[in-house]
Amino acid sequence: MTRRQVVAGVAAAAGLAGCASGDRAYRPAEGLMTYSESVHTGLADSEGRNFVSIRLCQYPDDQVAWIWVAALLDGEFWQFADNSIAWPGASSFDPDATHADYIADAGHTTVRFSRDGLVQHPQACGAEFASEKSGGASLEVSFNPASQFVGLIPGRAEVFGTASAKAVVRGREVNFAGPAQWHEQQQTDPRFVVPFVYASLWGEGNYSTLLETPQGSGGYIIHDNAVTPITRAEFSQPAASRQAGITTKDGATSDIQIEEMNHYFLDIYGKPWRGAFVKSRVMDVPVCGIANTWLM
Repeated sequence: MTRRQVVAGVAAAAGLAGCASGDRAYRPAEGLMTYSESVHTGLADSEGRNFVSIRLCQYPDDQVAWIWVAALLDGEFWQFADNSIAWPGASSFDPDATHADYIADAGHTTVRFSRDGLVQHPQACGAEFASEKSGGASLEVSFNPASQFVGLIPGRAEVFGTASAKAVVRGREVNFAGPAQWHEQQQTDPRFVVPFVYASLWGEGNYSTLLETPQGSGGYIIHDNAVTPITRAEFSQPAASRQAGITTKDGATSDIQIEEMNHYFLDIYGKPWRGAFVKSRVMDVPVCGIANTWLM
């Protein structure tokens, strides 16, 4: 069972970025079986002071795109989220294509992801975002793949490596580089119905994904190109400092301490999704990344 196959409810949260609540209809409807494809890139500098996360999820049959962007730049946080971008495009994904573009353009806001190479063997990737909303911002990310894992979730390919970013937010420019992640995922199951905690952590030669749902948990660590499967990942409650207890395939157990640099919220179907930029250590390697919590 995937993390998105069981409908769960929680009281609506106020003051969250994202879809409007109240009488406005969500697109697609909550729990609807419909094809979707998402692409995301995130990176941080080695000190964990600067972070960028850009995500696009497009629904060809519903003609809508969801765009989420968050940046922590020298301690200043900026966020954009809109789950109602009118988008008349067709599917961007072809498993045999050696180039892919994911594009959404709402006039005031545009986002574009590009990949050279097959989805399971990318050669170079990039993302661009610009918006006149939320005070105005533009971000450019150039991603260089180094390692990859396919298979944690059906239809998902995760790629790790390094990236450089140019971020201009409210007229201030910040340039940085560091470890990074890129992923693409296609599915027809409805998104955001099963509660989960998801962490993606990146360091020098060390990358990991941890996933916990009510139905089970798991993940993997890539260290010096060797993959260690994780059979259990259990997170403590969201906080400035939280733990992830893990068990690897050989039965070894350990705790990963995760420190938040910043956290923020999105409204998804009237419920709170909590994102965080984080720092940690995995196999004694300093790592940065994201830890996202949905109804857990």
